[in-house]
Amino acid sequence: MENTETLTFVQEPDWSWIKKWLFRFIGTYLVLFIFPFPISYIPGVDTAYESLLNKLVNWVGHNVLHIQGDIASAMTGSGDRTYDYVLMLILFVLALLISMVWTVLDRRSAHYRKHYHWLMVYVRYYLGMILISYGFAKVIKTQFPYPGFVQLLKPLGDASPMGLAWTFMGYSPLFNLFTGLGEVIGGFLLFFRRTTTIGAFLLISVLATVVMMNFSYDIPVKLYSTHLLLMSVFLLTPDFKRLYHFFISNKQAEPAVYTPHFTDRRWNMARWVVKILFIAYVLISNVNSGLQRSKQYGDLASRPPLYGAYLVTNFVLNGDTLPPLMTDDRRWKHLLVDRREGFAFIQFMSGKYGRYNFATDTSARTISMNFQNSAITNNLTYTTRDTGYLHIQGILEKDTVDIDLKKKGFLLVDRGFHWINERPYNR
Repeated sequence: MENTETLTFVQEPDWSWIKKWLFRFIGTYLVLFIFPFPISYIPGVDTAYESLLNKLVNWVGHNVLHIQGDIASAMTGSGDRTYDYVLMLILFVLALLISMVWTVLDRRSAHYRKHYHWLMVYVRYYLGMILISYGFAKVIKTQFPYPGFVQLLKPLGDASPMGLAWTFMGYSPLFNLFTGLGEVIGGFLLFFRRTTTIGAFLLISVLATVVMMNFSYDIPVKLYSTHLLLMSVFLLTPDFKRLYHFFISNKQAEPAVYTPHFTDRRWNMARWVVKILFIAYVLISNVNSGLQRSKQYGDLASRPPLYGAYLVTNFVLNGDTLPPLMTDDRRWKHLLVDRREGFAFIQFMSGKYGRYNFATDTSARTISMNFQNSAITNNLTYTTRDTGYLHIQGILEKDTVDIDLKKKGFLLVDRGFHWINERPYNR
């Protein structure tokens, strides 16, 4: 009776002891790192697994590493938390122990070619899915939105290294498209064995830049991005010898031999159906969620009626004109109505910011605003002119205000692109 799951391999020499041990250790570590993909798509699996890891990390952190206090696992946007470092240590030790036990129990296997094959498949699909997700966040431009007015007003020296990197990346849609397409195309190529090598090469070049940015600008995804880069290198391991012959030794590189995943035609057809459905899900879900996020708060978000950064030229409070003193916490310096509708920032003369709920009725020419922690809603009237002039008056937090504002421009926003530059415009 035919075994429908038999994989045929070209005969190769038996593996050395060190090669077998390295496979046991690296393979175990990669599986532990990637798991619970793909069963994480089953509702409840991810939550249960995260709960188990949280208990394990806290136990090891407190009882082995003697870390004081709770080791928080809450998602903060950082992948370089204490939790993550403890988890990496646990995975490393577990992989080491499992590989040692595996070595003791399995001394007869001459090689692990079948295991190696399926490990490559596992890593390919995980890495492809992750990089396509990261890539579409740049292609549709939600990871690095265009710098908001708060960022544009902030002195360069007051920006954090990560904030500087986010402003740099967010400024250029073209550069986002370029880097994002590299990730999307590289990730997509991993879904097919014949294009895995070129996909891995492309991702190594892209991820090397990402990793260097993370280390250079203190972006807290250093651990994870480094793992993704090493996975890309791992995908090239079947071709190391061929690549050495092609690039260095000037010898003929033997063509790769791709054997069928299954000997039964029906299993191969089923595999193609699952592959197509998975790829379609990854592409469609990322495009759909990316467009939704971009329309909500990204570059595709609709601009509110009074969109702009306004410099306050005159501020009258309860009949008194307040001079622009740098220590004043009452007088406005800027009103910032950014892309995200429903909110506005007020920068006071002292430099402090206040975030307000902000709604505009263009037909009645009124503004409804209140500080986010306040239950008092303030209704003010406004007038505008084509020159960028804005006048606001009314009652604000029991005070009468009469405010003149002028729309402010930014060189970074207004400069644009020029094919011809007689002199460098570097300011």
